[in-house]
Amino acid sequence: MLLCPRPVFSSFLAECFTDKPGEKSGKPVEATDRHMTGERCGYLCAVAIANKLQEAWMSLLPYIPLCYMFVYDQNIGN
Repeated sequence: MLLCPRPVFSSFLAECFTDKPGEKSGKPVEATDRHMTGERCGYLCAVAIANKLQEAWMSLLPYIPLCYMFVYDQNIGN
């Protein structure tokens, strides 16, 4: 199974380490950023697992339709 969530509100980015030992990124996710909530992402992952999907893309609009267009019609990106 391949789960492909787009940006999710979390403290992951702030806790990421940089190329310098012991230094963290410290970049917080802003409230104005268009991100999915962690609860929504978890729910969508559980639905995909329960339905035994091979692949699940999860995001807010318009990311998914745009991704499908670029993946399945390579002429759009040219």
